[in-house]
Amino acid sequence: MTKYYSWQVLQDIRRGMNYNAEHELCNRHKLLGHGVNRATKKYIVDTDTILFVRQMFDE
Repeated sequence: MTKYYSWQVLQDIRRGMNYNAEHELCNRHKLLGHGVNRATKKYIVDTDTILFVRQMFDE
């Protein structure tokens, strides 16, 4: 019983994470130079840090 429950929870988590990735929603991982709009749960560009990130990758 416990083994099946653990497997089912794992499958539910993976399904949810794949859905979020396909629909460009936040997966609880903050991207460098981006923030999260709490209403839509989508990533938005963080204007305070995006210049630093661009400079970092250019160098």
